Amino acid sequence: MYRLTALILVTPAVLLTSEVSADEEVDPVADAAEKLFETIDRDGDGSILMLDLLPAFGIDADNAASGGRFLEIMTKFDPNSDGKIEAIEFREGLKVIREMLAGGAMSTDVNNDGKLTLKEHALGVSDPMGETNDEGITQRQIEAFQSADTNQDGVIEKSEIIGGMETMMTNLFSVNVIINRLLALDSNGDRTLEIGEFAPIYSEDGDVTKDAKQAFDSLNPKDGKLTHATISRQLAQMEPEDKAKLLSRIEVHEVW
Repeated sequence: MYRLTALILVTPAVLLTSEVSADEEVDPVADAAEKLFETIDRDGDGSILMLDLLPAFGIDADNAASGGRFLEIMTKFDPNSDGKIEAIEFREGLKVIREMLAGGAMSTDVNNDGKLTLKEHALGVSDPMGETNDEGITQRQIEAFQSADTNQDGVIEKSEIIGGMETMMTNLFSVNVIINRLLALDSNGDRTLEIGEFAPIYSEDGDVTKDAKQAFDSLNPKDGKLTHATISRQLAQMEPEDKAKLLSRIEVHEVW
């Protein structure tokens, strides 16, 4: 939850556009966001439930009440509070969230010059337990600033904060593609994976091999089971090459 909350507060959500005319600017991340929605909408009916949206972003439904700021953001997708999010609600929710978070991130622009210095940006990245340097800034705050300063010019502008969502949406898309294929191995229909269900991607005979056990444990199972949210959180922190290796193993299993 810590990682996701920090990510959301540093990189605001992307604007999804519906139809645009030839002379309108096309949002560069709209395609990635639409694909993300498609991966969450697993039955393809054009709508998803809030309980589907939360785990896609790494929040366990059972712990949704502790989601705090992130949960507040998620409710923007469901303005009529019916628990169902249509494709158009997803698009409109992203518009609201994009501006809300971009504006919030720029709220520490003390001198109102439209740019955030490291010190200004650090005001919005709480790290009470971190050890500070001579300027009162922690390592986590420095890393958050460097991540958001995409053009490496030493300041952060609103356009950089918004632009950072392309990477986030693309990463979430790739994560959910893997999750959907993993959950297809759920043989008993409880929407979780136990080691016996996971093992076949490493052994054609379904044996629990050392590699299978190591890979299973790397996804941080709870009580011996992997949930959608658990897998999402761990995959989001994986290096791209490690995710590619896991996806490759899944594809080998599908061929078997």
